[in-house]
Amino acid sequence: MLHHSTVSMVSRFMRACLVVAGLLMLASFMLPAQTLAQSQSQSQSTEQSADPVMANASPEAIRGLIDDLQNEPARKELIGKLELMLEAQVDAPEGQAAAETANDNEANAEEGFRLEVSDDLTALRSSVVETLSKALATLGRQMAELATLFANLPALWDWVMQVVQIDNPTKSALEANFIIVCAAAFALGLLIEFFLRWIGKPISDRQLQTSHFSIFSRLLGLIGWVVMQLILVAGFAAGAYGVLVLSDLPTASQSVILTLVSITVASRVVIVLLRGITMPHAAGTRVLPISDETAGYFYVWGKRLTVVAVYGFFLGQLALINGLPEGAYLAWTKLVGLTLALMAIIIVLQNRQTVEDWIRAHATPRAEPTGTGADDAQEALPGMEEEAASVQTAPPSKSRNIGSRGMRLLVSWFADLWHVLAIIYIVAIYGTWALDIPGGFEVLAASTVQTIILAVLGYLIMRLADKGITRGFTIPTDMAERMPGLEQRVNRYVPVIRLIARIIIWGCVLLGILDAWGFQTATWLMSDAGLGLLNSAVSLLLIISLALAMWELVSSAIERKLQALTAEASDIERASRLRTLLPLAKSVFSVVLATIVILVLLSEVGVNIGPLLAGAGIIGVAVGFGSQKLVQDVITGLFILIEDQVSIGDYIDTGSHGGVVEQINLRTIRLRDFSGTVHIVPFSDVSSIKNFSREFAFAVMDIGVAYREDVDEVIALIERIGAELQEDETHGPQILEPIVIFGVDQFGDSAVVIKARIKVKPMMQWSIRRAFNRLMKKRFDEHGIEIPFPHQTIYFGELKDGTAPPAYVVNAKGRRVSGDNDAIVAVTEDEKNAAVANLATDVPETD
Repeated sequence: MLHHSTVSMVSRFMRACLVVAGLLMLASFMLPAQTLAQSQSQSQSTEQSADPVMANASPEAIRGLIDDLQNEPARKELIGKLELMLEAQVDAPEGQAAAETANDNEANAEEGFRLEVSDDLTALRSSVVETLSKALATLGRQMAELATLFANLPALWDWVMQVVQIDNPTKSALEANFIIVCAAAFALGLLIEFFLRWIGKPISDRQLQTSHFSIFSRLLGLIGWVVMQLILVAGFAAGAYGVLVLSDLPTASQSVILTLVSITVASRVVIVLLRGITMPHAAGTRVLPISDETAGYFYVWGKRLTVVAVYGFFLGQLALINGLPEGAYLAWTKLVGLTLALMAIIIVLQNRQTVEDWIRAHATPRAEPTGTGADDAQEALPGMEEEAASVQTAPPSKSRNIGSRGMRLLVSWFADLWHVLAIIYIVAIYGTWALDIPGGFEVLAASTVQTIILAVLGYLIMRLADKGITRGFTIPTDMAERMPGLEQRVNRYVPVIRLIARIIIWGCVLLGILDAWGFQTATWLMSDAGLGLLNSAVSLLLIISLALAMWELVSSAIERKLQALTAEASDIERASRLRTLLPLAKSVFSVVLATIVILVLLSEVGVNIGPLLAGAGIIGVAVGFGSQKLVQDVITGLFILIEDQVSIGDYIDTGSHGGVVEQINLRTIRLRDFSGTVHIVPFSDVSSIKNFSREFAFAVMDIGVAYREDVDEVIALIERIGAELQEDETHGPQILEPIVIFGVDQFGDSAVVIKARIKVKPMMQWSIRRAFNRLMKKRFDEHGIEIPFPHQTIYFGELKDGTAPPAYVVNAKGRRVSGDNDAIVAVTEDEKNAAVANLATDVPETD
């Protein structure tokens, strides 16, 4: 089973290859015209390099010159005049000659510049049309010659008979000897190969049956197997060449057999290397992370292409040596190339949907491996094993997803049309070669090879860069323990650094590919504009890097200081203040640093920042006049922070709101009250601040007892309750001093109020007061001390004689009868009605 890292590596390599293939296709479309233009430009420059005097001379002047050269006296006279002109020019001042040359150049420069563009365009159009016409005519002539040769079967048979010459006894004996030697050469070669294979079969089988788990061990096993197979091919070649050396055939016949043997050896070497790369029947030794089916597919088609290419071209060369017309030979090579192109197009069409699915799968966020279930299996590469490709889509990640919607649309479009672009590229390669465009196929082949080499180098360098970045930014365990936040801060920059490295590496690869295709990017980079752009890019990168380094140094220094102060119990208050100032300091520093960096970057790219600074000053003044409330908030908040009136975690009351301080900035303060509600209070609305969290606090109690209780007894009991609470394991450490009882504070409507308080740590006054109330209720109940509750006394007034008026009360349950048991007699309905009537007439009712 392959590791997910191997699958990911191959996937990234395939994506890079697809991008490079697109560039190759795009460049190949422009190559013929570019090559034609260069060829036409060279021919025009050659023609224009002729003598300008002869180009502008009239026919009469040329005839006169010819007559003078043929007449002896006239020729001598002409030579004398030329010698006098030469002496005059030598004697003339060099400055005058230079001035005359400069004047001539200046006079012709303007006219030449006007005609240069139009001449180049006309030359390009004419060269393209003319060259294509000639190439098509040549190709048609070659095809016609080959068709004529095969159409005229008697003539073809005559050519064959001319080569074979069966009627000639001498020729027939020579041919029989040729066939015998050729058969003996191949037979001896195969016999030696069979013997070597029989000797090395145990070793070869053991190598194929052994499963290697590491890439290095697989590579070693693959090299050993390939070497053994090449030894077999070498044995075949040695046997065949040995027969040729011992034979007495003529040189021409030996060259034919040598060609056949060389064709066989070359094709078999290529097939061995191809089989070593794919290993279709030995998955344990295969280096590529592909399945057996995919390996077999690559091997079969590679073998087909090798056989067609090697045998097709070498047999054509052999026929040319034996008298095949050159036109027919050229047409034969074009047909072999066309066959190879068609086979390549078939391969593209057969894998159209597979590659399209693979491209679309990688246009979505990368999936993380979760298991090897069949339901989650997703083919990462064509023919990939399920164990290696089993993935499940993970949530989108910014560092993994393709950057923008436009990029995803571009990838989707490429997935739909990749086969069309590949076919066009194959046709362009074949057309450039088949049409015999001067230098076209050589340039196309060289550019393609350079592109592949650059893509592979870019991929390898990117892999090394990824490993270097990962290893370089790995934080040791001891350092991570000493600085808990360091690893998290470093990990924030690793994706960015990896992205910058990829942009730089693939940018260099792209420039190299463009230069390989004739866009002269290297020349442009070495020009003033290119060097200026590189200097600006390097300067911008250095400025941003220095700014980020400065930001991280300042931030980490503040955080380390805060952690050190928090660990020390004596500096908790100072640490609390730093915890309040740290977010504010970070915000201010980030704004200042970002402003400076932006101004420096603009200045580096050539922008005049003077007007920007002036405009910013004017805008600042306008904003200051228009937002006085905002300025008041900022100034008030600044003084509150400087005076350390409030810290994060304090419980404060601003007059309108109260709660725990969660965040402080230059303009507002955020509070969260007991119910969880968040209050955002501007500093300008803060009239006063009550801070319940500084140094210490008092748990104040107003204890009410009934009027009938002994106050001194109650005070003594309260003192014992305070002492008991101070000895409690949970609440005792929070109490700083014993309870203080101030005595009777007030007389309430139904209770005598005794005031007391306990000095406690900050923010603990509420919990201590609740614990004291719980313990006091229990002790008061034990001692029978009444804790009164509010009640009312009804007063009916008094009569003039000083007696109290009667209260007419009806017992709802009945009349109480005087006696030993005070029995209650139920009231009838008539009695109830009579009682009501008596109440209405103020007639008292007696029992």
